Amino acid sequence: MKKNPSNPSNPEDDKELLRAFINSFQSPENDDHISLEGDNYFENIYGKEGYAEMKSDREKKVLEEKKRLG
Repeated sequence: MKKNPSNPSNPEDDKELLRAFINSFQSPENDDHISLEGDNYFENIYGKEGYAEMKSDREKKVLEEKKRLG
């Protein structure tokens, strides 16, 4: 893909953008939209133990937010 010469980009910025893009798909912190039901699909993606840990962390965050909001 050719870059527009009038808009040169910094290769370090490109690396950071690519890393952020990849991490958005791999990071459990970005998976808050995942339902707490129907575990089989997500256990296959994250592994049983990894998904259990992620789900536990999310449940704790939800409880903390409920306490904060009253």
